Amino acid sequence: MIGRYGPPLFQILRGLEGAYNVALMKAAPDEQQITKDFLYYFLKHPSILQHVIYHSERAAGQIGLTKETLEPYPIFFPPSPGEQEKVVQRIVEIEAECLSLEAIYSRKLAALDELKKSLLHKAFAGEL
Repeated sequence: MIGRYGPPLFQILRGLEGAYNVALMKAAPDEQQITKDFLYYFLKHPSILQHVIYHSERAAGQIGLTKETLEPYPIFFPPSPGEQEKVVQRIVEIEAECLSLEAIYSRKLAALDELKKSLLHKAFAGEL
């Protein structure tokens, strides 16, 4: 599913069940050509978002996405599902690494903040 109106414009969703309204657009790939996972990650790439933002029309002060905006955008993909799956698997691995690094970074920032508070407390208490 693709969010047609913003914010956030062009939100890419999957794994949801149920009915949808005009604020969403269904993206159903020809799975003989391109896998759902590959299309998902392709649609999440920043370059297509920039294309969508640039070409979207304003309606009642809100940017809106149409099928005609997406259709001319070229989709390049490996010809075999196996090759597409290798690309997807590498993206998933990189995402996991990024999340792990983000968690480490957050913990280090929290530790630095605690150290700063402790040093300031000691400085004001005359313990340094």
